Amino acid sequence: MLHWLTISTPLGPMRAAADLRGLRVLDFADRRNMDRHCQLAESVSAAAGPARLVFSPADPVTTLRLVAEGVERYFAGAGEVDPAGEVRLAPVNVTAFRRRAWAALRQIPYAQCQSYTLQADAVCGPVRRGAGGVREASNHVRAVAAANAANYLSLIIPCHRVIGRNGQPVGYGGGVQRKRWLNAFEQEAVTTGLFADGLARTGAAGFEWPTKGGL
Repeated sequence: MLHWLTISTPLGPMRAAADLRGLRVLDFADRRNMDRHCQLAESVSAAAGPARLVFSPADPVTTLRLVAEGVERYFAGAGEVDPAGEVRLAPVNVTAFRRRAWAALRQIPYAQCQSYTLQADAVCGPVRRGAGGVREASNHVRAVAAANAANYLSLIIPCHRVIGRNGQPVGYGGGVQRKRWLNAFEQEAVTTGLFADGLARTGAAGFEWPTKGGL
């Protein structure tokens, strides 16, 4: 059974959903195909059922509380939503390739951006030289872009930090304007000291996080 929570943010409401397996959804309520994905999450969660758990269950109420606190911390300029991986992630549409692509996204530091080409190199490996290599590289970029578009765990899996080779934000499910705002906000938080101030305000500085888990 999914538990749902709506979280207010400066960029509009976000919807979060969690069950015994962990966080299923975290994204802007008006993002592209959000209603369809929420229906998929309901179906997957109902079909899975608690009897098939192979690990200790996550408390969905606790998961949503941690996520809400993390989103508030993020928009206070205090860094990542889930800085030490305390929230168990359980995306409903994961595949082996998407798992690798999303893991690469989580390696991009706060307030930094990376091109789709660099992400493709990290996920797919180097390509051969020559015309064949150019086509292969293009296919790799399209593959990681599609994996990023399938991410409905926004901010925690920070696909907003992947931009075009020309430095411009492109291809974000929540809208390119949000992608531009999020990257500008993170960079300003670091350069103006908001990041450190936010840590102090939210009490996150010096907090001893539990062991990392999730994706």
